[in-house]
Amino acid sequence: MGDVIRISVCVILAVLASMLIKNEKPAYGFLMGLAMGILVLALCMKRIAGITQTLAKLKDYLGAGSDQLGIMLKVLGITYVCEFAAGICRDAGYGFLAGQMETLGKLCVTLSGLAILVALIDQILLLG
Repeated sequence: MGDVIRISVCVILAVLASMLIKNEKPAYGFLMGLAMGILVLALCMKRIAGITQTLAKLKDYLGAGSDQLGIMLKVLGITYVCEFAAGICRDAGYGFLAGQMETLGKLCVTLSGLAILVALIDQILLLG
């Protein structure tokens, strides 16, 4: 919880500084925002070790159903990457590209979700 508060304060300070700089040097303001976004992303990556351990336990519990867990992780990754890229595009003033990134993410998630649906139907047919 403490890390979240520290990171949030740093992000707010970076946004305020970026707003001050943006009037005189717009490129520097954008670069400051991009650098802070990458820093936050890097700090989030530290948490992945704990998540990976928990997911390994879940995979052991699921056994044959662990394929769906992999698909769920893929969907989660797609949403984070597309949202991050769309945010950068939007901040740079390219709202159209941000919308396209969000559409790409939705399509990829839908395709991945179809794989889970097919696996679920296969399981139902095996029981019947």
